[in-house]
Amino acid sequence: MVNRLRMRTRTKLVPATTNNITTGIINLLLRDGHSASRINIGGNLEPAAIGGNSPIAKAAAILRASGYVVGHWKKSGSRLGVADVLACMKPSGSFLAIEVKNELTNDRASKEQLQFEHEVRRAGGDYWIVLSYEEFVARYNNSKWSF
Repeated sequence: MVNRLRMRTRTKLVPATTNNITTGIINLLLRDGHSASRINIGGNLEPAAIGGNSPIAKAAAILRASGYVVGHWKKSGSRLGVADVLACMKPSGSFLAIEVKNELTNDRASKEQLQFEHEVRRAGGDYWIVLSYEEFVARYNNSKWSF
């Protein structure tokens, strides 16, 4: 009983966002010696490098001071539908693609994601769609890769 109480006080609860679920999955896989990476197909906001005394530079400085980011959106080089996590599993080097869908937001797989799942399975890889970190852990613990 004492150990459970200690463990609860040391555990930091975080919201079950899709980002947190994905991070937890990657951390668990890396901890166990697998290779795992997050795939970002959304792109990134690249801040603009505007300097000098031009009216545009002054307007950008005012916006930045107000908490806005001035820049442009750079599309990712990844194609639509690629899973959130791509992993190479030890000891066999098997390929595992993991698509994270948050059960709290009723997120569903897109047509492109289902096509990617078909491609992975056709090529001999494994593809999981998980709705929570707990679901991933349960599947992982019952898989051929769990130690």
